[in-house]
Amino acid sequence: MAGAAYDLKLLGMWASPYVLRVHLALSIKGISYEYAEEDLRHKSELLLRSNPVHNKVPMLIHDGKPVCESC
Repeated sequence: MAGAAYDLKLLGMWASPYVLRVHLALSIKGISYEYAEEDLRHKSELLLRSNPVHNKVPMLIHDGKPVCESC
């Protein structure tokens, strides 16, 4: 839904082609989101808590809940 107010957050790193794919998909769909750049040497608590098994980006979080298989 374009223009809908979502609490959507994307955790990523500028050099990741996978993060770029998510950026493009969200832009094409017209979905607004907040982007948070991750330092992969010093991963944020949010990334570690959202993706405890793999600790990888991209990580999509919708309404405070991680989206499975978003990475």
